[in-house]
Amino acid sequence: MNITAEQIKRIESDWSSYAGSPVTCEVIGGTVYGFCSDELASLRIFKKYAFGPNSAVAKGRARAINSISRGFTFALDLEASV
Repeated sequence: MNITAEQIKRIESDWSSYAGSPVTCEVIGGTVYGFCSDELASLRIFKKYAFGPNSAVAKGRARAINSISRGFTFALDLEASV
């Protein structure tokens, strides 16, 4: 899936608003990664995608992770087949 620079900026803005702190986004292999300042920030974003049987979390497309090299991260898979 192709994603434009404007879309990345919008995602950064939205996720920063959800997190309550700045989030930097990067697309890697069909997944948008949001690099957060702390675990709570990534969990706040995760919560936005967590409700309902058709939610991104229920479908395995959204996750909050702790990367040793990049810190706390929220990831959202863009590919429909995931």
